[in-house]
Amino acid sequence: MLDKLLSKIGDAAKLEALLHVFPATELEGIVASVKHPERLALVIDHVGADSGSKMIRQWAAKGKFDRLDTFMERMTAGMTKELAETTGVRTRSIVIDSNTAIALMKDADPTLKATMNAGEIARVNYIKNLPPGTELRVANVTVGEVEGGVLATKGLPITVLRDSNEYKLLLSRLESMNLGGSKGTADRALLTDVFFAKREAGVVPTFVTGDKSIYNKLATEAGIDLENIGGRTLPELKPDGFTVTIEKRTIKVIPIAQ
Repeated sequence: MLDKLLSKIGDAAKLEALLHVFPATELEGIVASVKHPERLALVIDHVGADSGSKMIRQWAAKGKFDRLDTFMERMTAGMTKELAETTGVRTRSIVIDSNTAIALMKDADPTLKATMNAGEIARVNYIKNLPPGTELRVANVTVGEVEGGVLATKGLPITVLRDSNEYKLLLSRLESMNLGGSKGTADRALLTDVFFAKREAGVVPTFVTGDKSIYNKLATEAGIDLENIGGRTLPELKPDGFTVTIEKRTIKVIPIAQ
């Protein structure tokens, strides 16, 4: 079996990394179901062993190998672009989530623009009203979830290994908060990268999201009492954002109305 897997993966080091998170029999089924099994290690390398394996298993459990193929294809395309980024976030850098990136892509397409919902329109309006020179950043998960080559974005390098104790500890904190819910593996991976984003001196990474389930949980973690804000929504209460600190790492979150 291992010889067969090696012939499909094409690299002993990649196979070893995959076998570290998947039993051989499980990996054999996944390898047989995707178009380019040699790309599977990309997900582990650039999303992390924990989050990457969970995402692969979620797609596999639902038979959505086409989604996995597309994710890996986009990650491969991003290897020389966003995933190769080395510069840290600056004062004018904004990290956008995948839904915001998708909304911007729809807005740029006359056909898709007519299908945009209110939340997508709000995301686009926020981005369009940012000061000139604002730099849009996307985390690795977003590179895999959104078609590349359409938006002018840069990647988001991080300062630690994804299998380091500090990274895994913060990721587990987000899991204990149930951030993103049962299907929030990608959301938690993205957000953990934001917390560990490489940055210029004195810069606090800024994350923009229109996902209520994410920004409300982060607001609660930041000590904001959502039950006593006078009937207002968080975007109304904190239009300029709020800071949240988890495991001694701080980011700024800007909530956009849905």
